[in-house]
Amino acid sequence: MTSMDELYQESSQVNLLVALLLRFPILSRVHYYPQENQIKMVIFLKEMTEDNFKQLGNKISEHLEGHNQLLYKDHYPVEIHQDNSADLSSIIILHQLNLSFCEEITIILELIKDNLESAIITEGTQFLDDLLVTKDDLEELIIKARNENNKTKLIGLRSDGKVLVYSDQHRNLSS
Repeated sequence: MTSMDELYQESSQVNLLVALLLRFPILSRVHYYPQENQIKMVIFLKEMTEDNFKQLGNKISEHLEGHNQLLYKDHYPVEIHQDNSADLSSIIILHQLNLSFCEEITIILELIKDNLESAIITEGTQFLDDLLVTKDDLEELIIKARNENNKTKLIGLRSDGKVLVYSDQHRNLSS
């Protein structure tokens, strides 16, 4: 039986995934791995060549390095992969859930949107109001999620205009 404290903790983590999907409509799926303190985000594309992906990866690296140099911040590694395993392509982003997450993920997703807008597969509108979930709201949820003891892996996704969050206990970070 789950205690009320466990339900509350899990709901903060669920709220984080919902907030990410609402704030960044180009995200198709978001995975939360609390033991690794990591977020995995997936963006579905109609197509993407390896050359386009390499160019995009270079742009993202340059922008993140410049951003962190300007703010005199340490740069945390961000992993970005391409997957062309099905009829569609996807970009997979792995990022530590840390204090620079909001700024860095905003830079990454804006670059992806600016460079691949016509190839991005989304449900509904790509241009929701950023005030729906503010940066401050997202940062507060990140702090709550990082401070919780609940180690439930979660997956958030879009389906038929809804945002859904499920337990993802049987998956590992590479899947």
